[in-house]
Amino acid sequence: IALRMWDEYPPISFYGENGKLQGFMPDYIQLLESKLNYKFKQFVPTVEEGVSNDPRVSHADVVSLLADTQERHTYWRFTNTLLSFPLHIVTRNDMSDHLS
Repeated sequence: IALRMWDEYPPISFYGENGKLQGFMPDYIQLLESKLNYKFKQFVPTVEEGVSNDPRVSHADVVSLLADTQERHTYWRFTNTLLSFPLHIVTRNDMSDHLS
């Protein structure tokens, strides 16, 4: 089973100083492999593969982490949400104006 990983999303998945993938997702995949007693064929996509939602282009059977969009439902089946990160716009704390 070909598993597409990502390499530019710290702390989720990124290349560490040792040149190996690190982060939440590589750790989670390693745990999954251990529990299943199965080793995925992991790869990081090329630029062309990375921008495509089509598994025929990406050559992936499974994607380690992907946002759920309507277009992607054409090609993929999604699990329940695995990770959720609240994201915010932030400003310096010495600004006097209110943001709304």
